[in-house]
Amino acid sequence: MSQAVIRGQRALSILLSLDVRDAGERVLELLAGVANLKELPASGWFAGQAVATAIEAIYLGLREARYNDVDHFVAEREDEATMGGLGVGVSHEAVQDYGQVVLSSRARYWVQRSQQEGMVNRVDVVLSSNQAGVFDSDESHLQAGRELIDGFDFNSVQAGVDLVTRRLFWSPEFAQFIQTRQLEVVSMHTPAHTAVRVLKKLEEQPDLWCDLPRVMAGLAGAIDLAMLREQKGEGAVVFCRTLLGPAIAARARRYQAKLAPFFELIEVERVRHDVEGSPITVRYTTLKPKSLPADDFMSVAAVWPQPLYAQLTRLFMRPAKPLRKAKVHALFGPSGEGARDAIAVIAGTCGFEHVIERAASPRQIEDAFRFIRSHPRLSAWLVAVARSWDELQSTIQWVRLLAKQEGLASIGVLETAIVPSMAEIPHYEERLRLMHATYKDRREEIARIPTRARELDNTSIGGVFVKQLLTGLDLLEEGSQMRHCVGGYTHSLSDPRIVLLSLRGDPQDKTTWSTAEVQFRRRFAVSVSQHRGRFNVAPPAANEEALNEVCDLLLKARAARATGIPSLALARRLDQIDQALRRARNRLQNAIARRRNRRYARLDGDEIPW
Repeated sequence: MSQAVIRGQRALSILLSLDVRDAGERVLELLAGVANLKELPASGWFAGQAVATAIEAIYLGLREARYNDVDHFVAEREDEATMGGLGVGVSHEAVQDYGQVVLSSRARYWVQRSQQEGMVNRVDVVLSSNQAGVFDSDESHLQAGRELIDGFDFNSVQAGVDLVTRRLFWSPEFAQFIQTRQLEVVSMHTPAHTAVRVLKKLEEQPDLWCDLPRVMAGLAGAIDLAMLREQKGEGAVVFCRTLLGPAIAARARRYQAKLAPFFELIEVERVRHDVEGSPITVRYTTLKPKSLPADDFMSVAAVWPQPLYAQLTRLFMRPAKPLRKAKVHALFGPSGEGARDAIAVIAGTCGFEHVIERAASPRQIEDAFRFIRSHPRLSAWLVAVARSWDELQSTIQWVRLLAKQEGLASIGVLETAIVPSMAEIPHYEERLRLMHATYKDRREEIARIPTRARELDNTSIGGVFVKQLLTGLDLLEEGSQMRHCVGGYTHSLSDPRIVLLSLRGDPQDKTTWSTAEVQFRRRFAVSVSQHRGRFNVAPPAANEEALNEVCDLLLKARAARATGIPSLALARRLDQIDQALRRARNRLQNAIARRRNRRYARLDGDEIPW
């Protein structure tokens, strides 16, 4: 392609200033001429390389534009028989040029079939978000097109025109490509297939720049991890597919010399079953990596699913200053319970790349990560309110200030409040005000819950301080401190059979804290139904011993209220009497029932028994 193509900030400004309807019509007119179409299809999307080339030819001064074909994508209904034939969900099924593969959360479609009609390549796809293939509005059809291009493997082809609304659309990665003309792999669901396509792209578009060793190393890591998971039987299909279909295998052999520095072309055998269920051995071509990315990246990538892999390669493997690398490790370094959920909240709020760019320091990332991990039930609020790293920081600071001013119970109030929809609220200040208003309404609602009658005075047993939780705010504060679900037990306050207790050893050592639910199965018989430490771990031994004594104190209090005598022996004797009375009452009820049944049995069939 000619070097006359406009690039840099000027190219990005041109793209962002386009009237998408006018641009869509102009691109469609050009492509209709290229494909010699007398009439455009009424639905679906033109998307991919042809659309990207048309944009460059019309708006960015591209001369000698080359069009191999025009890809027309159409949403089809899911056909279970066809899906079975394509092997979706089977890790060793080979892919064709478009990849017969389920693409999970980033890539949002899979291909059912494709056929060439002149210059138009019609591709029938099933969209993971709309498997019915029915759209209730023009906007939903346009949004489906956006999801479609999000699954394309190169940033240079993530553009399309909606054939219903005639609007041009593109991904953020495509906009970045227009500015830099740097080829990046943005989805690695078929890494061996993509490695071959990288070489084809660079051959057809010599003005592109690509950090080929880095890109190929990232693809090698994807292949290695997929093969490892397949060998271990861990569902490699969730990660990606590595085998080449016949057309791509033939192309790989033509590029074998260019692939040689990075991969070895090998043949593998897989056992499949024919239509009668008989096993057959099939040989496939694939790429065997000659070198892999650094261990620190591979250890992180191994625990995350395939849709995130391409983004991880760009975060970890791009040349970067030490500060950027430290931020990346601060974000992805932590492990253990809740780590992935916390990282997912950050991604859902503002995206990883945005965090790396905007965070002031690795410590700022670590601080936000700890807060989100410690308060998982606030995740819905954070994702609803924040749209950027700065807004996420501001929201976290607001919650911390609220807890400082009104106590830890305020966090529990937020956790038990229903998060309102904020999708249509553009300004952060308005979303934060709605969060505060919802908090106030929920706090007033909780404050109206009646206080539980006290069963036990605050006491200290063996160095463990024990108090009864009597109000909804007590429960919410306990749940916020202990990071478990007791904050949602407000219904238990109205049940006389349940007593909720907070136990604290060393006030400074949270590992000595626990929460207990004690139940009176009978009027004078008590048992521990739940006893949990912080984060629902097992409680300390000292707290278990103290709780046993607390159960005795509760029994004495019950005896005192019944007889005026606070005696454990008396409580046990009263329980024996209660059980004896219950058995006698049951015997009497059974005898009455037997007599009634005998009486009814003597009646003639036509006689009404009353």
